[in-house]
Amino acid sequence: MNIDWDSYLDVQNGTVDEMWEKFKLALVQGMNRFISKGSKCMGKYEKNFQPFNKELQQLINKKHKLWKGWLSSRDNDVLKTDKATRNRVKKHTYNIYNRFMALWMLSGTTQMSQYQKKHSPTHTHPGQLVISEKSEKIN
Repeated sequence: MNIDWDSYLDVQNGTVDEMWEKFKLALVQGMNRFISKGSKCMGKYEKNFQPFNKELQQLINKKHKLWKGWLSSRDNDVLKTDKATRNRVKKHTYNIYNRFMALWMLSGTTQMSQYQKKHSPTHTHPGQLVISEKSEKIN
């Protein structure tokens, strides 16, 4: 974007306000032309799955408050309560995830079969080998 600013702004005949408006217009046009605004489309990527219900949100909020309280006071009772709340959050999140996965597996979608193929072992371990009684000799 090569602009001859002396001729574009018309320094001889223009006022400062007119030159300022022209400068702003050129700047905005240049920004729209050369700066990408990014894509709002997610494409094939899915959003992060967070099935938080109200109870879990309250537990997480309580845990954050307890942690902040412990950082400021260093009281062992607050730390014990924080750890207990942390474990409850972990257990609650695990239960929600397991329920979701169970429902998803029961639905029998193609995504499920792709997930299973992706997370299954592709090679055979020695413990999985089966030896048959009939062995063929190579000549």
